[in-house]
Amino acid sequence: MLLSSTSVMNDIVHRDKVEQGNYTVEAFTSTGANSTHTKYNKCLENRYKIDSNNEGIAINRHPTCRGLKSLSEIMNTMELPCNYIHDGFYLRDSNVALNEVYMTLVDMIEKNNSTQADKIIPLVVEVGGHDGITKSISLKASQCLKANTLLIEASPLNYNILKKSRAYDSTINAALCEDEYVNLVDNAMNSGETKTFDKTQQKKQQDTTRVPCTTLDDEIDHMKKSLPLEYEIVLIFLVLDIEGNEPNAIKGMNRYIPQKAMIETKYAGRGPNPVEEWAKRNNLIGKDCGNDKCFNFTQSSMSSHEDWHPHIFYGARKSIPANNYRTSEQSKAYMHYGK
Repeated sequence: MLLSSTSVMNDIVHRDKVEQGNYTVEAFTSTGANSTHTKYNKCLENRYKIDSNNEGIAINRHPTCRGLKSLSEIMNTMELPCNYIHDGFYLRDSNVALNEVYMTLVDMIEKNNSTQADKIIPLVVEVGGHDGITKSISLKASQCLKANTLLIEASPLNYNILKKSRAYDSTINAALCEDEYVNLVDNAMNSGETKTFDKTQQKKQQDTTRVPCTTLDDEIDHMKKSLPLEYEIVLIFLVLDIEGNEPNAIKGMNRYIPQKAMIETKYAGRGPNPVEEWAKRNNLIGKDCGNDKCFNFTQSSMSSHEDWHPHIFYGARKSIPANNYRTSEQSKAYMHYGK
């Protein structure tokens, strides 16, 4: 049963602009279709501007153009089955994430009454957002479930695309680290494999970019400032894929612990694993899933796709899609549930 919802956007009609450090949050209201459309277009225009950011000092933040949604509102606006195809890699992984986010939302709506569900803001976070499309794990959950999504990307080159391609989501250009900044080197052969070096490391490459540091805790706190005090942000799903810098990123994840997570571990090496130690402290149980570790996933996502929730996928094919960019494989990315 879908519950009625009071939109968060209606609740903050009196807070049209909220200053948050280095950026301003646009709080969109429901004063009329024309007004909402005009404000959305202004938000888009802002994302297409060239950032006048002093290198390595200010964090570029672009809040979602469609506003944050409560748990009730998400359940009322999601569009299923998810017959959405995108050009890119990791197509099966994005389906697994979609299944997990949906199951989490269903579990939350069953455990909370309508008043509570109207005040809960579920959040999906993807760290290593890349361009928001071709290697995104969170894209289908955002498109079909209308889930609140925050994408964090360190590379300014990638971010210039990300802030436009995912204007309906919140995006941040920064690195998750403890220092004031890190030095970043883009990979000309693979835009998904940028490398970062802290201030103490010798820069061997000349073409480096200074990127400001932040923490996930601080960024979610920033988001929360745009909401009335009685609202609660709940981190329901985390994707963490930042080319070996995962141990640094989790140091800033203490106030907001994900209910489920997909974290890259191929760079972990031998010996004590900081990510697994952090997960254990926070009651996250991990299982291997390719190059990643999947924490607190349901058994259905870890086994046969035929066990995935029937409301999400429906099509004419049974095969599981490969993590491939070919259009022929993309067409199978959502069409593997039908019989």
